[in-house]
Amino acid sequence: MGADYPFSKNEKKDIAMAVYKVVAGCRAMSIDPEAEQFMTLPEYNSLWSIMNMHHYLTHSASSLSSAPMDMSAALLNELITTMESAVDGTNRYSAMLRFGHAETLMPLFALMRLPGCYYITDNFDTVALHWLDFQVVPMAANLQMILLRAKSGKYYVRFDLNERPVPLIPGEPTLYIIPWESAREYLTRCLPSGFLDRRGS
Repeated sequence: MGADYPFSKNEKKDIAMAVYKVVAGCRAMSIDPEAEQFMTLPEYNSLWSIMNMHHYLTHSASSLSSAPMDMSAALLNELITTMESAVDGTNRYSAMLRFGHAETLMPLFALMRLPGCYYITDNFDTVALHWLDFQVVPMAANLQMILLRAKSGKYYVRFDLNERPVPLIPGEPTLYIIPWESAREYLTRCLPSGFLDRRGS
């Protein structure tokens, strides 16, 4: 038992990650598993950084590939179309809800370049400082696109990421409510090159 137990190197890695997933899952549900019984804080952080990197490379944009986020193009285009139909009056629902897992949300948030959800670097040692899976997709992660109509009849939109308003347009860090026309133009530019042309063919 202990140090003498005949685990291979790969088995040790698999067991450490399995323990981490159980501990992290408990913490996500506000259950204190007393993680210190199983690992030190530096060990816990190291295991988190491995899982964080896995999520980043598999489900977000990176200098290696934009494919994960590009696969969200059809979803983003559908969100734009749905919002536009609410503005022009053809969609009279007061709310439209969609459900998706974290694996759906991470690529979408990256494609939209939402703050904290899009990070491109060639120095992967910095990923854990700038792209944090527990902030991008915490338990019950969500995006709200809130359409507002002014007395003038003009439409505005606010984006709430995980219950907090976020600026949509890069370079405008305090602009939370923007004209729908500006948001639509920006989101359309986020779509991969040639996407709309391929849709029309």
